[in-house]
Amino acid sequence: MNNESKFFGEILKTMNPDWHLKLHNSEGAGPNSYSDLTVRTYIVDTSNGWILSSAMSEANLELLRETIPTQSGPGKEAVDGFSGLAAYCSKQNITAESEDATLASTVAMLTMTTTATYKRVKAATGSYAGHWFQIMYRLKDSTIITRPVFFDNHKSGLMSLDEIKTVVRDIVRKDHSHQTSVGALIHKSGGCHLGRHYV
Repeated sequence: MNNESKFFGEILKTMNPDWHLKLHNSEGAGPNSYSDLTVRTYIVDTSNGWILSSAMSEANLELLRETIPTQSGPGKEAVDGFSGLAAYCSKQNITAESEDATLASTVAMLTMTTTATYKRVKAATGSYAGHWFQIMYRLKDSTIITRPVFFDNHKSGLMSLDEIKTVVRDIVRKDHSHQTSVGALIHKSGGCHLGRHYV
């Protein structure tokens, strides 16, 4: 664990969180064992295909949101630094067994709660249940950006790797349109680095 990862770890430790997060090992079997945890999150690095999947109950997502204020202090620092944390985990090819994986997934979920997407989904459905993607782009100007996407196909449990890749390919295609704010950033930077799964 490098200094950046230790920094985020200390932030969460000081808050003594009491929530339950389960991680899906990409090489393991049985995504459906997570069917009782209805908030599923996937961190995806589009440059190299690295994926980290996790799941949490709605009640514990609310507890996470209430436990860690994101307007200021450590919570805000964690949210502001999420892209860097995700990039570090991807570069190290962190797997579900790593302590860093729990940290990254927790910060991903916390970051998600600060987005307009999160608020729209709650307003429209009255629930947070579904599949939440944190899509990471490594731009040609060396900037790293992440953006949230909500996808609800009523699937129970976590998506398989093939399902994740199919969804992300569609997101990448849409994000490369000049009509989106993400697309504008990508084009302004001269493009982004895409792995073979998403070209």
